[in-house]
Amino acid sequence: ATARLVNAYVTVETQYRSGEVAPVQVQALGEALLAAGGVSAGQLRGAAAAMLRASPGWEPPQRAPPEVREVWATARLVNAYVTVETQYRSGEVAPVQVQALGEALLAAGGVSAGQLRGAAAAMLRASPGWEPPQRAPPEVREVWATARLVN
Repeated sequence: ATARLVNAYVTVETQYRSGEVAPVQVQALGEALLAAGGVSAGQLRGAAAAMLRASPGWEPPQRAPPEVREVWATARLVNAYVTVETQYRSGEVAPVQVQALGEALLAAGGVSAGQLRGAAAAMLRASPGWEPPQRAPPEVREVWATARLVN
């Protein structure tokens, strides 16, 4: 499972850097992620980062191993909040990026408190009126309330 995953994500990364990723490689990476139960967290993070670059709209299905869904949620959240932070520092945040960060926050159950704090801080800067809806994970609502208070 590890070899298959590493091969798939290295192939996607290599193709991404050269300018175009073949859909069959994205599919192979998705399939490798679905079979990645027991693979180390570091390898999963690498694979999730590659998948985010190649196919940002991909989501692991419910049948994916829990560790894959958890790593994906973290990678998606970090990618979204780093993008918002970078745009904020350059002077303008695209509404689509604020939306992506909000969606990543709603899917962030199981993400570490530190990552949630970073995402909440970025969201507060980019969209101070945003509020997590009731369906947001409890830890997201808790971190958001704290971030708002601190801000």
